[in-house]
Amino acid sequence: MNIKILMSVFMMVLMLASTFSGVLANSDTSQEEVVETCIDLYDPVCGVDQVTYGNECELNAEDVEKAYDGDCRDNSCSSDSDCPQVSCYAAPCGANHCIDGECAYCEPVCDSIGTRSEGWYDSCTGKLIMYATCGIQQHLYVEVEIQPESRTADYGKTVKYEVNIQDMHPVPLCGINSDGTPMCDAPVYEYTLDFDTNNKGVKGKLYSDTVKVEAGAMVEVTLEVKSTNIGKSSFSVSAKTKDVQDSGKGYIIVKDNDNTFPPKVSLNPDRNKAHPNKWASYKLVIQDTHPQPDCREGEDCILGTRNYKYDLSYEAQEVLEIQLESKHKEIFIPAGGSVSIEILARAQEKGAYSFAIQANGEDGDSYAKASLVVTSNGQPPKPQVSFFVGKGYSLNEDESEGVLVDLTVLRKASTLSGKATFGNDNYKIQGSVGTDEEQTSYRSIVMEFIDPRTGKTKAEFNGELRKYKKFSLLEGTIITEDGDTLSLTAFGKTQSAVSEIEVSEEEVSESTTRLRDTIAITNEKVRQEIGDYADSINDALDDEVYLRPVEITRKKFLGFIPNPWGKKVLKIEVIKKDKVIIEMIEARESKKIDKYRVEVGSLEDEEDIELTIQEED
Repeated sequence: MNIKILMSVFMMVLMLASTFSGVLANSDTSQEEVVETCIDLYDPVCGVDQVTYGNECELNAEDVEKAYDGDCRDNSCSSDSDCPQVSCYAAPCGANHCIDGECAYCEPVCDSIGTRSEGWYDSCTGKLIMYATCGIQQHLYVEVEIQPESRTADYGKTVKYEVNIQDMHPVPLCGINSDGTPMCDAPVYEYTLDFDTNNKGVKGKLYSDTVKVEAGAMVEVTLEVKSTNIGKSSFSVSAKTKDVQDSGKGYIIVKDNDNTFPPKVSLNPDRNKAHPNKWASYKLVIQDTHPQPDCREGEDCILGTRNYKYDLSYEAQEVLEIQLESKHKEIFIPAGGSVSIEILARAQEKGAYSFAIQANGEDGDSYAKASLVVTSNGQPPKPQVSFFVGKGYSLNEDESEGVLVDLTVLRKASTLSGKATFGNDNYKIQGSVGTDEEQTSYRSIVMEFIDPRTGKTKAEFNGELRKYKKFSLLEGTIITEDGDTLSLTAFGKTQSAVSEIEVSEEEVSESTTRLRDTIAITNEKVRQEIGDYADSINDALDDEVYLRPVEITRKKFLGFIPNPWGKKVLKIEVIKKDKVIIEMIEARESKKIDKYRVEVGSLEDEEDIELTIQEED
């Protein structure tokens, strides 16, 4: 009885103590809150961090928002129906993923360029993949290399190369499975391959026109090339997608049985004119065609260390005197290099003469031929000659405004003068032309455009004049007195000592010329029959006829009485070989000269004489 009473009293004391301690805990705000204990109940939920929690209590205990009920599902997808979840935070890049309930493709993008945060980011979630210096040009996403870069082949025979296409896109960081395989596939890029060359005799064939390359991987494609050009020819192979492109360059060096590496020889101009006993100047260029040493990175070699010897000689008609300095009769050229030499020619009598310069080397020889037309003295030469005459246009920086331009530029030594018209505004030209020490086909030009009324410079031009066989191109930049920047582009007819007009039986050829200019009538059919390697140098140009208008007069009454109202007549010198005859052709009339029908048009302007020429049987 006493024991039962004592037990009851003890239990009452414990209950009072528990109640009292709870009151103390609630009344003391400095004490820690009671940690909630989650019951052991499995009711899975998926958090926005893509982690599955046993129940919502465990999710809340980690302070993570709930994405949806149930186990977390694979975030990859193939269509929008696979995307019930609201958002995705943990998707790897480089595959389809559910983003805001839609199936999207995520790929790496370069962001935060130029900052400490620069690197590759997931394009869908914006999450950082890796820090890197990624602000590069698009063409660096792919790199093309041809191996070997240069090969030697027999004439018309095929040689093989390997074209390496290296993809430069970043490889996705998807993690590695336990078996060592990546957790996601790398993106695959498809490239279109193209073979290109500026050499007509070079042909190339790729074993495949398209390739598929994984990000960061490389593939090889075989290339076959053949050439009928003696010497060294270049070609290229490009790999491109819609946004990415790069190309690699290669060379094929062709030899034949007799001439392994013949030099390339040229004379410029190939036709020239002079007065009797006056020198005419030509530029002789000899280009070596031996391959240069194949110096690769890390190798110790010097390009062009081997020099090749060439002996120069000439063949000319007896009446033609050629000046080739003795020091230039034996020259040495490094592999792949070239030299330029001045050649002088003159003759005592009027006529058309031809000559050739030959370069004989240890591995081949070649030659170039040219002609000299000797005419009467006529009027003394002008101190200034036309340097550039042409038309073009000038545009502002954003190309929203433009104006037509007409230029006449004269040259005396290195000094330029002339006139320019921009729209309706006229200006004087003063300027200078750069020297031609490197024997290039272009010149640096500096000009000032001056207001003729005030003498004040309104603008300055800096640019280049490039001369081609049929035309000249003037391009550069204009800075106005107000600081505005304009572009200038103009085209003009190339001024040459002897112009050329090609005729045939089927077509009528037209040309405009000036008094005392010389025109060479050429026949392509005869040239083809003679060939590039005529047995005799004299044969090569014997068929050409030269016309030189010398004077515009009036037709005389009864053939000898001056008549100021008579019809205009053009006096023409006809030159063939060493013979010069005079022909008279009235305006709007024609006459047979040699084997050509020559018709004269208007004679109102001696700077613009119209000639129509056709071959006759």
